[in-house]
Amino acid sequence: MNWKYKKCPKVTVIIPVYNAARFITDTVQSAFNQTYPYINYIFVDDNSTDDSLKLLENLVNTSHKETYIIKNDKNLGSALSRNKAIRIADGEFLCFCDSDDLMEPYMIESLLNAAIENDADIVTAPYQEFKDADKDTVKLVPISDSDSFYDLNRISIDTLHFSLWNKIFRRELISQLIDETPRINCWDDLAISARAFITAKRKCTINSPVYLYRKCQSKTSLTSQGHDKRLPDQITCARFINQWFINHKLDEKYAPFLNFLKFTAKIKYLRGKKRNFEKWKSTFPESNIGIMKYHNIPVQYRLMFMSVAKMPTFMCQILTKLF
Repeated sequence: MNWKYKKCPKVTVIIPVYNAARFITDTVQSAFNQTYPYINYIFVDDNSTDDSLKLLENLVNTSHKETYIIKNDKNLGSALSRNKAIRIADGEFLCFCDSDDLMEPYMIESLLNAAIENDADIVTAPYQEFKDADKDTVKLVPISDSDSFYDLNRISIDTLHFSLWNKIFRRELISQLIDETPRINCWDDLAISARAFITAKRKCTINSPVYLYRKCQSKTSLTSQGHDKRLPDQITCARFINQWFINHKLDEKYAPFLNFLKFTAKIKYLRGKKRNFEKWKSTFPESNIGIMKYHNIPVQYRLMFMSVAKMPTFMCQILTKLF
């Protein structure tokens, strides 16, 4: 194809892989079938115990694409695996894909076109979500306009806003953020994206869905962790981001976002079999002050949370069945 711009930036696509043998062929083929020609690929096998690496190597060896495979000697987790790839990436822009998801053929071209036309450091697109292998369950997750999408004080703590895989990033923007990011595998995307939204000079969105996210209960990807693993990571992430905003004198400007982030991070103390009311009340207590302002939470739950915050711990036990 003839690319429309005289300057054709290279894009590096990064795909961490862990025990994804069931899906890896479809994922890699969708990445290799991009309409934009100037792409190289970095795969990071995180010491998979299934046939993921064998399948990946076969796909790479027959592709004639510019590829590189990093093989971890031990399981490091998705975040550290991805960061290893970022450090050796040479593309001017970076795109990410999970090893069980799919990229539309025009994904890179659409995102890069918007980045060039708007001189943007970040471009975000809607995505489509489907259940496991059933394409008939595809559901569009739409996106709002750029002004509201990137306003941290107005957005949800959700997949659409903070995932890395429905976006394109200028590499120099991401490279300067990864070294100080805490070693977590849940909310690691959020730890990068929230700061990238602040440090990026220009950002924009497009309306075309370019990514297919596989929602699979049996996922073995490293982002599918149990309650006990997710909660500490979320608390760590919230503390890290809060301190980063303080260090950069942005905590007052983004107080609504930081308080909602801290509140969201600790909600799991009130869920599951191991509820801990005292821990919930003592963790980020400042986030309990504005509970009724958290409009992304249904009002009935806000009222429950408010009751828990005001009641003595022993009285909170009667609310257990309501959560």
